[in-house]
Amino acid sequence: MDDVTRRAMLRATGVAGVLAMVGATTAASGAGDPANAEPEQEPEAKPNLPPFPEADKKRVMTCGFTEAEANCWNAVNEACTQYFNLPKLHVMDDHELAHAFHVLQYRLMMRPAYRQYQALVAAEKKK
Repeated sequence: MDDVTRRAMLRATGVAGVLAMVGATTAASGAGDPANAEPEQEPEAKPNLPPFPEADKKRVMTCGFTEAEANCWNAVNEACTQYFNLPKLHVMDDHELAHAFHVLQYRLMMRPAYRQYQALVAAEKKK
């Protein structure tokens, strides 16, 4: 029985890696012309924003937004809509920018709750 050496193991895994790369390259080249192909997008990456910004402004103001915050909310939503209507340059653009827009929306959403928290702290200090 032959002993398996490190050199033999590296050779075996190297061959398997090369075969996997050749198979992946062959599969990718049979997919058509990738330079002209529109990148596939996940359906979750597409924004689902309300079509009526004034109605959305009223909703967020009901949640505790100030008028300036509601205007900012609508501006972020409009920027998001405009961005997603641009031609795609990279497959990850939609995914990464969706996260960026969500960060802005999250920051706006936490402002009314933080104002309420500050009011509660101030009321406790007065007691």
